[in-house]
Amino acid sequence: MRRSHLVPAALAAILLMAAPLGADWLVTRDGGRVETKGAWKVQGKLVVFTRPAGQLASLRVSDVNWAASELATAAAAAKPPEVKKEPPKPPKESKWVLTDADFQRTAPSPAAPAPAEAPAAEETDTAGRPRVPVVVDGWERTDGKDGVEISGTLRNTGNELAAEAGVTVRLYDETGKLVATGEGRTGTPALGPGTTAAFRVAFPGVFTFADAKFEVRGYGLRIKAAEPEKPPPP
Repeated sequence: MRRSHLVPAALAAILLMAAPLGADWLVTRDGGRVETKGAWKVQGKLVVFTRPAGQLASLRVSDVNWAASELATAAAAAKPPEVKKEPPKPPKESKWVLTDADFQRTAPSPAAPAPAEAPAAEETDTAGRPRVPVVVDGWERTDGKDGVEISGTLRNTGNELAAEAGVTVRLYDETGKLVATGEGRTGTPALGPGTTAAFRVAFPGVFTFADAKFEVRGYGLRIKAAEPEKPPPP
């Protein structure tokens, strides 16, 4: 085994023995910070750890800044626990007793006619096409050796055909910073009312994220019935 592979593994073993039982921190070479639930483990070329919410995740050993990780973990262990302050009690409300004599009587004004309601404007996309309510019916995460993958299902909840239905998936870290963006398509030309279709988005090189947001699209495809042909004139 080459020395370049021995150094991160040996340093990781030292950090494992020195790590506290509480939350630890992993710092990547590009400055990202990942909080872990307890200590992490080095398995081959990956650093395997548990997120505070309980999910199992991993980073590449070569992407971890071990010295910065050790400092961040030590600083978190030395920080005193935060004491929550009780919120101030709301001031007591003053109660007033009003009688009929406290109100000035005026003649009632004639009721103004209610304004006519304007017809609801149809929501359209940037190309002026009517939108169809397509939603993400469910999704899941799959961890692979090349990165994470997001797969799920799109559902057409409208009453029209949804053409070019798809979804843009954006991944964010714990600080709300955008990590990666991917496009997912259904592989079908249109979704009928109430029907579903699967989508899949791969994120090569991305092994961890804190939140995923979805931007779904699809426009209404209206089919107009053909008018009957007129008989030729006599």
